[in-house]
Amino acid sequence: MDNNSHKAIVSKRKRISAVWLIPIFALLVGAWFVYTEYQQQGSEVVLHFQSAEGIVVGKTKIRHLSIDVGEVTDVALNESLDAVEVRARMKRNVMPLLQEDTRFWVVRPRVGASGISGLGTLLSGAYISFNRGVGNTPTRTFIGEEEPPVSPASAPGVRVRLRSENGSDMNIGQPVLYKNYRVGQIESVNFDHESEQLIAQLFIEAPYHTLLNSQSRFWNTSGVRIKSRASGFEVETGSLESMLVGGVSFDIPEGSEQGESISDNALFELYPDRESIDQNPYVYALDLIMMYTGSLRGLQIDASVEFRGLQIGNVTEFGFEIFDQKQMAEPSAGEQIAVPIRLRIEPARLIGEDTQENIDRALQGITDSVHRGMRATLRQGNLVTGAQYISFEALAGVGEAQLEQIGDALVIPSQASGIDLLTNKVGKTLDKLNEMPVDAVIAELVETMDSAQQTLRRADTVLADVSADSALYGSMQDSLDQLRTTLIAVDQLASSLKEKPSQLIFTSPKTADRIPRGAVKREGFER
Repeated sequence: MDNNSHKAIVSKRKRISAVWLIPIFALLVGAWFVYTEYQQQGSEVVLHFQSAEGIVVGKTKIRHLSIDVGEVTDVALNESLDAVEVRARMKRNVMPLLQEDTRFWVVRPRVGASGISGLGTLLSGAYISFNRGVGNTPTRTFIGEEEPPVSPASAPGVRVRLRSENGSDMNIGQPVLYKNYRVGQIESVNFDHESEQLIAQLFIEAPYHTLLNSQSRFWNTSGVRIKSRASGFEVETGSLESMLVGGVSFDIPEGSEQGESISDNALFELYPDRESIDQNPYVYALDLIMMYTGSLRGLQIDASVEFRGLQIGNVTEFGFEIFDQKQMAEPSAGEQIAVPIRLRIEPARLIGEDTQENIDRALQGITDSVHRGMRATLRQGNLVTGAQYISFEALAGVGEAQLEQIGDALVIPSQASGIDLLTNKVGKTLDKLNEMPVDAVIAELVETMDSAQQTLRRADTVLADVSADSALYGSMQDSLDQLRTTLIAVDQLASSLKEKPSQLIFTSPKTADRIPRGAVKREGFER
């Protein structure tokens, strides 16, 4: 056996256990999820609200089209301590939607003119929603809306502004109608302190926005309007929705042509009703003044001015404030005070062409007609309501006249209406009756009767000396009988005039007025 033999050294190699693969795999998967989550997360956005009601950190979600796209990470007061600042982390894929015109709001239960919304948040809690922006200016800071927008900013259509002196009937969410069909809604209503007017923003949806043009007019269609006109009562209503919640309508005035297309933020006026947009659809008009001495009861602003039954204009105002006191001539003794009435004459209603040349032609025609006897007068249009209108009529026997000038206004001669003329005639007749010396006439009649009675007595004395068989006696007897009958009639007339002097003009009724049966009381019921 060889003593130099060596002993083999056996060593074990260190190997990594397969058990470690599990945590390594889990670590890699976790890193992948972290990376993926980081890749999906976008930038942080800052939202400013007036209140943080319903907003909870880590719980309140930000949703778009009912899909979670972000979450609130922090809520705090702003630097001025008058509002709240909400920070939220958004997903990366929605970051392109956040432009300068993107609008955020808190979704919570609300009851408004457009209905009830947000009932689902009673169980799930409030969340923040937004409308995608259409601009090209990305931003990360937004002013939150206190009310949800009525229509998305990206919705196709057109937005216009509506100006009103009194827009108490305009509210957010009310419908915009065209021929009683809903084509849009009111998005906002704000008060402009500089112009002291209400400015409302309206959104007209596509494709109905093409119905709106430069000749369009807006009017209020809230509730039900009842007006009394010379033609009777008029009831104006909109759709059922506008009757309940209000709204505005638009159309072009009657007889007007389609205008040019309009762009966003175009400004329109709000008229009180549909009739108002048709009152002044013409550009060229002639203003006349009518001085009227009769009663104006029943005359209203916008009353029609007619010529042979055709409307040629309307009344714009009446009252003494039309002229200054220096312009008004003092009425002479016995002359009645005349009230000025301003008339707007629109020749295009008859001629059809709204031009300045037609205004000149109409003025010349009115001047010639007045010279031939045309006058302006008031006529009763409706016996029930008592409404009156102005009528241009050619009258006979009125003489020549011409248009007068008071300041810058042209004055057309007027004539009292038939009722006023009748009233004046009756008044003058009664004045003459009051001026009659009725007492003196009755006294003279009494003296005449006394003298006649004395004559009769003397005649009886003479007859006593005349033979009854003679012809003279019979003739004198007949004459005395006729004289006695005449005196009796004169005595009755004098007594009647003493009791009722007006019988000289007004005759007494031939028969007494009939008494209704129900008015006659039976004997015994009066006790």
